[in-house]
Amino acid sequence: METSLGDYYQACDEPNNKFDDDDILNPSSEEPTRFQPPARDLSIPNVYWTEWAQNHENLILCNGYIMFGQDWRYLLLTASFIIFPSILYYIFVIQHRQNYLDSETHLWVLISLDLLTLIFLFRTHFTEPGYLPSPQAKDCKWIDSLPDGQKYCVTCRLWRPARAKHCRYCKACVRGSDHHCTWVGACIGERNRRSFFIFLICVTTLVVYILTCSLYVLYEETVRNPSPKKGNPGGFINAIQNNAIIPFIIAIAMFFTLTVGNLLLFHIYLLVTNQTTKEFNRGTYKNDFNPWNQGCMNNCSSILCQPVPKSHIFAGSGTGSLSDRLLM
Repeated sequence: METSLGDYYQACDEPNNKFDDDDILNPSSEEPTRFQPPARDLSIPNVYWTEWAQNHENLILCNGYIMFGQDWRYLLLTASFIIFPSILYYIFVIQHRQNYLDSETHLWVLISLDLLTLIFLFRTHFTEPGYLPSPQAKDCKWIDSLPDGQKYCVTCRLWRPARAKHCRYCKACVRGSDHHCTWVGACIGERNRRSFFIFLICVTTLVVYILTCSLYVLYEETVRNPSPKKGNPGGFINAIQNNAIIPFIIAIAMFFTLTVGNLLLFHIYLLVTNQTTKEFNRGTYKNDFNPWNQGCMNNCSSILCQPVPKSHIFAGSGTGSLSDRLLM
């Protein structure tokens, strides 16, 4: 049955029902419907950062060109987890008294990996992920998706596009929402997912590099100072006793290799199958066809090679989006 514009606004004038956004999946209705809200409710407006800052808790600097995520303090903690082990690695492995490694070469490798990792960490955080400003569309209690995948968010009061989700931490809907990453300190969405993926590659490469070189130095310490008796593990024990910090560095590097490395493998799988973390966790396409899956190469190209979509939140004089000038 077709719903007229008059019926739409009559329904909208009734008291709103409150829905828990996180408990509502985003499938299309099983029965076809001709319900269609007016165009002015479906469009997403563009706003300036000053207007956005009035209604949200994001810390915004540089006249709107840098936006901090909700968990920006965790960003500093994550950066310290990258810098601190690197300093220990430089002092106790690269600068080892026996000079097992070429100090100059490995110093430049370490600096390069650290810089790349930090650049993409901060780029992921500072890039506006794809927030959707609210057009204050009226709520008609329509909980199904429209034929094009748009779905009404009762919190933000907007018809969000397909694959957009509401983030309870950021208190906003995010285009192409993947997940809210506390350690990066921001939402991962359509506009910063590529930077986040490259960050995972960089940090995994860094910790594997530190782990490999640290193991090599500990091995050299063991074989070059063998125990007097064959079969006696004293050489290995002596190597640990004489290089107490190196096992600590190995333990840290191994922990991050297992955790961040597994996360990278998981996101590689999401990349090649064109899924988001939320879709995977909810099993959205577990038994159904994934309409976004265009094959491995096209899926990778769509995320890694396509231009970053424009932001709905504008900075400065309005001539560019929030992070397009500085970060893109």
